[in-house]
Amino acid sequence: MTRNVERRARIVRIRTAESRIAQMELAQAKGSANQIRSIVDRIVALNNENVAASGATDGMSLAAISETRARLDTALKATAAPLEHAIQRVSRQQTYSVYSEMREQGARRLLEKAERESARQSELKAANSRCHPKQQTSGDEQ
Repeated sequence: MTRNVERRARIVRIRTAESRIAQMELAQAKGSANQIRSIVDRIVALNNENVAASGATDGMSLAAISETRARLDTALKATAAPLEHAIQRVSRQQTYSVYSEMREQGARRLLEKAERESARQSELKAANSRCHPKQQTSGDEQ
């Protein structure tokens, strides 16, 4: 292998590792966003279930319902910023994952090109040595 092919192969290995890391980080970001989204969905579901039952209700149950609703609203507002950050992180990681995949593919194309060029050079060298065999000089004969 030539130095160029070896260097390109090393770059491909690096780009492949970067791409895998980017995909792993994207999966983690998606998992985090999905976890926060499920928490938000659960808060909304609890808030929807927190209604006064039909029929006679006393003041204490209405106060408990009101307090629970206020706490759930506070919790919902508190999860808005982390959810937004998680969604932004997913977006950034998707962009970086695509970018690293493109870099890996470019490195692979350059490696293939270097391998073809190395093979062509080897063929030319072999052809030249067949066409022009080494001639023995008068001092070489014995």
